[in-house]
Amino acid sequence: MPTVARKPADWRGWMGQICVRLETDEGQVGYGMGGGGEAGMHVIDTVLRGVLEKADPTPIEDLWEEMFSATLAFGRKGLAIMAISAVDLALWDLRAKAKDTTVAHLLSEQPTARLPMYRTISKDADPNCWLGQIEQALTEGYEAVKIGGLGQMDPTTDADAIVDMMRQARRVSGDIRLMADVGMRWQDVDAVAALCHRLAEVDLGWLEEPLPADDLDGYARLAATSPVPIAGGEHEFTARGFAELMARGAHHIYQPDVCWCGGLTQLL
Repeated sequence: MPTVARKPADWRGWMGQICVRLETDEGQVGYGMGGGGEAGMHVIDTVLRGVLEKADPTPIEDLWEEMFSATLAFGRKGLAIMAISAVDLALWDLRAKAKDTTVAHLLSEQPTARLPMYRTISKDADPNCWLGQIEQALTEGYEAVKIGGLGQMDPTTDADAIVDMMRQARRVSGDIRLMADVGMRWQDVDAVAALCHRLAEVDLGWLEEPLPADDLDGYARLAATSPVPIAGGEHEFTARGFAELMARGAHHIYQPDVCWCGGLTQLL
């Protein structure tokens, strides 16, 4: 029977991360994280519960397709898939516990012992503030830094300021990987492409979500010419959605969020 934890604190408060607890008849418990807030919990309580109760939790892939079919009226992307993500991850947790192992060891006999991490820095009007955050990240041992909030600036009228800001970030960050996040706020593909050519000098690891998520034509044009790797996909859902992005050549780096995109079943 699925149950959900109510309103956990989360930086994506307006999206409302949710925690799902699944318990089998044998008393085994699995946990999974997803999104969608109270709307996601409504999908779980009123739709997914009916799919899961008395079901065998073993065939996760089959259960995923049943959950997807049952929630089509809620939408093939967005909140319903975020809710399914939580349940799917809980099912994978159950599968691992049934084998007395971890999900990482289900996926690989020798999972990676160490993963690189990056810290996201919020751009502030005062350069001493966000540049100081980069210095702090270096002190804390982060291997990469991402500058968020570029979407508050315009790629045409603020191009010089953006380039100068990223030059400052590169001077402070040294040789570690440096990225930037626009948050889907820019519209003019030609202006973004011109800016990317100027940003090539700072050796950006990637420019994240510069355009609206559904502007696939724009992303394809941009990725075809940009010397800076274009990243995206955080706001894409299901393997089918990512297949379309890849077929269009929309990004150089794809960023599925396992708690949003449909869970581990779709990520794999």
